[in-house]
Amino acid sequence: MFDECNIEEMDIKRMWDYFKDILRESAKLVYGVTKINKNKKETPRWNGEIKKEVKMKKEKGKRYPAESTNSRYNEYKEQRNKVKEMVKETKKKSWEDFREKMEENYFARY
Repeated sequence: MFDECNIEEMDIKRMWDYFKDILRESAKLVYGVTKINKNKKETPRWNGEIKKEVKMKKEKGKRYPAESTNSRYNEYKEQRNKVKEMVKETKKKSWEDFREKMEENYFARY
């Protein structure tokens, strides 16, 4: 798709389009193409365990105003912090997996 071109003769817009096309084609080669349901939000790191913990956090958050006690607040706060930490760890792992896959596919070509 991308033949040798004379970059010096390109204007900025065409250069950007050329660069963008190279990136898109590279991403297609590495990751492939899938159709996504636009109505469904999907995040690979958002697994069943995190969904369950978030649901528990919401339940504990709803119980606290009904029974405004320190113990109810502490339960909610502990659950909130647990969910934050889980999300942080899964995001970190997701980015590491992404980086490794990119490096693996990049270096496999050379």
